[in-house]
Amino acid sequence: MKKPLISIIVPIYNASPFLRRCIECILRQTFEDYELLLIDDGSSDNSGQICEEYARKDARVRVFHKENGGVSSARNLGLEHVKGDYVTFADADDWMEESWLHDFAVHAGKADIIFQNAVWHYDDGRTFLRSIRVDETLTYKQQLASLYPRSFLGYIWATLFRTDIVKRHGIRFNTQFKFKEDRDFVLSYCMYASSLIVLPSRNYHYIFPSADSRSYNKPNLSRVLLEIEERRKIRKLFGEEADVLYSDVSVTFELMRLYASDTDKDTKLKALSCVYAIGPMDSKGKGRLACVTFMINHLPLRLTHRLLLLIARLW
Repeated sequence: MKKPLISIIVPIYNASPFLRRCIECILRQTFEDYELLLIDDGSSDNSGQICEEYARKDARVRVFHKENGGVSSARNLGLEHVKGDYVTFADADDWMEESWLHDFAVHAGKADIIFQNAVWHYDDGRTFLRSIRVDETLTYKQQLASLYPRSFLGYIWATLFRTDIVKRHGIRFNTQFKFKEDRDFVLSYCMYASSLIVLPSRNYHYIFPSADSRSYNKPNLSRVLLEIEERRKIRKLFGEEADVLYSDVSVTFELMRLYASDTDKDTKLKALSCVYAIGPMDSKGKGRLACVTFMINHLPLRLTHRLLLLIARLW
């Protein structure tokens, strides 16, 4: 198989009820110069067999099997094996219009990162049509700053990345994160990119997780670490303008959610130690979170830990 223009990575775990729809939508793309990497993340159903079935039918399909390690580790395995000049991602329960790859391909080479809009589908039957545009007269950093508050940088499945940038800088998904791992990857990539395009097309259909499946919303150490990492990257990307885009309240909010949970005290102390390590935080906001920020900025670590354990009982 010759080197394809686009590589598509699909992480798969027990996706047999909807996996065929996803694969067939990709194989029906009007743009055909691509490879499809199916990463079976230790499925216990017949997802792996379905992947092998399509690989036998189409030489563009490559299958990789691994022990279950989560979506980030599956995507990382795909990144190790991509051959295309560009890479994008899809989720196994989503589907795409036939022009999804075509719209990426006609703009490939015009920017380091290309975004499309998309359609959200909720389990109650509602749909949301994302229709975000960017001012083309702005600089790259200004465009990013306009997209960040609208959560546009938080999704990888409607985004085309240059493979050489990903490989040159070793950009990977952080396997510690079970929430917002997409945004962490995009922000890492954006630090090395210098241009972007936002396309109006909505070729990707995203199935929004049901409330029952959103276990990632539970407070945990990973969420605190992710907020700390996002804070670091936003400051590196935007410098003095970062305070306008990102508030440290996000860090203290996740910290207090953790303290108010039944998580063990040692994990809570570890999270607090990581927050202390980032240095003084801004004190925007009012009420309890502002008090927490004040303690972190002015009191010793162990004293703050004891006080937060007491405060959390009333949270």
